Amino acid sequence: MTLTPEQQLAEAARLMRCSEYQQAIALNQQVLQQQPANLNAWHMLFELHRLAADYQLLAQAGIQARQQLPEFKAAIQAAYMALRQLQRHPEAIALIQDAIKQYPAWAELQLQLGLLYKETADFAAALTVFNQAIALTPTLYEAYWLRADLLKQPTTTDIAQLRQLLATTALPDNARAQLHYALARALEFQGHYADSFAELNAGAAAKRRSLPYNHAAELAEHQRSSLPFAQLTFDPAGTAEVTPIFICGLPRSGSTLVEQILSSHPAVSAGDEMFELAQATKEVLSQPQQQLPFPLWAASMSEAQWQQLGQCYLERTRHLHANGYFTDKMPLNYKAIGIIAKALPQAKIIHCQRQPMDTLFSCYKQLFADGIAFSYSLTELAEIYQAYQALMRQWRQLLPGRIYQLPYEALILQQQAETASLLQFIGLDWADSCLAFQHNPRAVFTVSSTQVRQPIFSNHIGFWQHYQPQLATLADMLAPDISQYQQQLQLRLNRC
Repeated sequence: MTLTPEQQLAEAARLMRCSEYQQAIALNQQVLQQQPANLNAWHMLFELHRLAADYQLLAQAGIQARQQLPEFKAAIQAAYMALRQLQRHPEAIALIQDAIKQYPAWAELQLQLGLLYKETADFAAALTVFNQAIALTPTLYEAYWLRADLLKQPTTTDIAQLRQLLATTALPDNARAQLHYALARALEFQGHYADSFAELNAGAAAKRRSLPYNHAAELAEHQRSSLPFAQLTFDPAGTAEVTPIFICGLPRSGSTLVEQILSSHPAVSAGDEMFELAQATKEVLSQPQQQLPFPLWAASMSEAQWQQLGQCYLERTRHLHANGYFTDKMPLNYKAIGIIAKALPQAKIIHCQRQPMDTLFSCYKQLFADGIAFSYSLTELAEIYQAYQALMRQWRQLLPGRIYQLPYEALILQQQAETASLLQFIGLDWADSCLAFQHNPRAVFTVSSTQVRQPIFSNHIGFWQHYQPQLATLADMLAPDISQYQQQLQLRLNRC
């Protein structure tokens, strides 16, 4: 029986709900062959490619839909998202610039163009278009936060505008958080640290209200993350045609800087923050295993499944393989170190560390996407830090010699020696370009995009001390951790 296009789309929607993405994609493509202007089919095809994390096909679909349907705004957004994910920023910039000519009053396009400029280090252009977005739509609250670290000399008018917007009583929590964090950054640039901290507290409270978060469950996940791996055997670190370099640790611990240095080496491609490991894991797991919480299913995985997981990950990252090495800088992959070591014996694992107070306060003053929900409470940050440290001790016991410890301060204070040691661990020859990482032209997606465009500087070491009165309780909670870290850092510095 031949299905009508409506029936095909209904079946495709059912398959999508069951995660049968490829079959659903095929049905959508059949519909579009018959009805090239079927917007429902295009919308579903975009979503399917996104869910399948196939950004090459998403970019092709978005560009094709835009050519066929020039007024179809969703095609612009689909192509933009895919090109940005693929780090094809020149094409994404050209796409958005063309769309702005078509829709000059669409402020979100200015926002997206500003983000592309920011990620490619054209900070003056980014600030200009963020300001244009705000001029078009003063209630586009995200623009205020995205420009906050570019507005290094905020005026009284800038600050008054933020305060006036915050006086609006009906603001959604996410919008209120963006404005509070933007105002906190502006006040910090002016040296008004106590006032800045008050805005951070208000912003953190607003952001937390917008998020579903179970702190006890997060701590429990840390506590069990290494348990099933204690009974597994691991192949020794080996060599392969392609070597992934996993850079992990708590957010704001220097991971973006490390990736910028490594990707300045001619043999290394930068992957930035990638979800491919989680996607590959989900793809390999059978349904009964998926019902177990992460990562308790690991104990029942066969050797064939582990190999399949590693191969699936490598298939998903194939676009990064040209130079032989590539980075995967998802900070919270420290919880998945057992998975990495088991599925990818050739992988290099780098653990980025930083002084506890600098790490946690830098997390607290950063407005993340929704995935770092523990960063909006100082008490919870301290508890996560201690759970993370306990987990890392367990990984080091299970995988001696597999995890490279890299303190941020050591890298800042003795850049060449630490860079040489890091390259040696990975198995790379020395390259002078790694010392001039600030000239690396790659797009940088993370919140550190402005910082890694500068040479090594020590301004951020001990920056938390500007807020010492406000952070005294946190410092007391972490006193043993701070002492231990300082001792280990001093030993590291004395070694060179």
